[in-house]
Amino acid sequence: MKRIIATLFILGLLLALTPWAAEAQPATSNPPGQISYQGYLTDANGFPLATNNPVNYNVQFRIWNQSSGGSNMWGELQVVTVDRGYFTVMLGNGSSLPGVPSTNNLSGIFSGTDASDRYLEITVQGLAPGDPPIVPRLRLLASPYSYLASRSLVAVSALSVDASTAIADANLSANVALRNASQNFTGVNTFSNAVRISGGNTLEFGAGVPVKEVSAGKIGYQSFTAGALDIVGAGTNFGSRRIQFWAEAGANFTGGGNFNGNLSIGGGTPVNRLEVNVPNVGDGVNVYGTAPAYYLSNPSKVLGAVWGLAGSPGHFSTDAAAGDVVLHSYGSGKLLLQNGLGASAIAVAANNSVGIGTPAPGAKLDVRGDVKMGAAGNLFAAGGQENLRIVKGIVRADGTIFNGTGFTVTKTGTGSYTLNFTTPFADVPAVSITPTGPPPCTSSWNAGNSTSLLVYTWSGSAATDEWWMFIAVGAR
Repeated sequence: MKRIIATLFILGLLLALTPWAAEAQPATSNPPGQISYQGYLTDANGFPLATNNPVNYNVQFRIWNQSSGGSNMWGELQVVTVDRGYFTVMLGNGSSLPGVPSTNNLSGIFSGTDASDRYLEITVQGLAPGDPPIVPRLRLLASPYSYLASRSLVAVSALSVDASTAIADANLSANVALRNASQNFTGVNTFSNAVRISGGNTLEFGAGVPVKEVSAGKIGYQSFTAGALDIVGAGTNFGSRRIQFWAEAGANFTGGGNFNGNLSIGGGTPVNRLEVNVPNVGDGVNVYGTAPAYYLSNPSKVLGAVWGLAGSPGHFSTDAAAGDVVLHSYGSGKLLLQNGLGASAIAVAANNSVGIGTPAPGAKLDVRGDVKMGAAGNLFAAGGQENLRIVKGIVRADGTIFNGTGFTVTKTGTGSYTLNFTTPFADVPAVSITPTGPPPCTSSWNAGNSTSLLVYTWSGSAATDEWWMFIAVGAR
């Protein structure tokens, strides 16, 4: 594999020493943020690239903070014209590389505690399999007169201060006065522009107040919690820190919020995670939206409950229609309704069976206790040791049904009928048959099973067609 050798002539870091036809940009009070430099490319044998005619190459430029390894602080891709080995580019005018920081203002790269270590890496695409970078990386150096700055437009960070020379107040803004090394502002100061606090530093209120807790009154970006703006209330210890919002016209909070202590809305000292003080009739908590809901869950969100208002069919329940209020649990937990801390009055199991007086219903409806019915509640529901079903009816002499449902009748002869149950019983039911004719009219049945039985009617000893009625009681 041939190795490409690059000889770079760094012409400028902060100021471009070689004229460059860059895209026109609006003039500002700051120096350009791009870097102009030239290079000379040869192959492994020392012969320059593009010997006969200028050739365009796709070239990747990257800046690292170490001569090998380290962090890739910047990178871009440019189409570079090489003529007899020579090329000139303006770093900052290219396109971004995937997964690599990119900017057209490189001034911010040359700051920090390791600002002295910046290395340029070049990769010429298409000359070798895998597009390996040219090694070694080239260290970026300052031009000699950059050590002497006669005028600073913006002082971002002063690593040291010459204490022998004081800055006269006349040279400062009218609203700024710094006192000694403590860097405190005296008097009432007004800032017409934004105030920026860099890094994880904090803005502290109440500094010097006796017995103030060390973190109380501080505001900082990720100062105490990763990914959050931390606002620490005032207080003398960890348990007494407090924030009071005064917003008589209302306050709007957008986005999510994380309150590590108790929260009170409407005043008072909260003893629970959230308390809402409602002093006026009609005040309350309103959760609204397309399908608003309250959610309760355990930390892993595997068990919980939802109380929601269905905005359209199927919201929160397959049976829900728009406007229905749905209360349901999810996971393996039951839904319990009760008064006080004792036993539950109503339990809804995970399979939607309902228990009244029992937390473990054994049927779709399991009632432990008496059931009263009727307009005045003066009737008791019948019960039994078995799960019973009742079928009753009245049959005319010709075998047609006078009233009743759940059965059919077939007349098979004089005084002979077959009674068929539409839904069979679980076993042979107990059947009572009564003829409606005058004595000596009688009736009987035999050959019964869970599906049907034979009915006979007589007058005296002769078989006759008669009206008859029956009641069949059997297991479901």
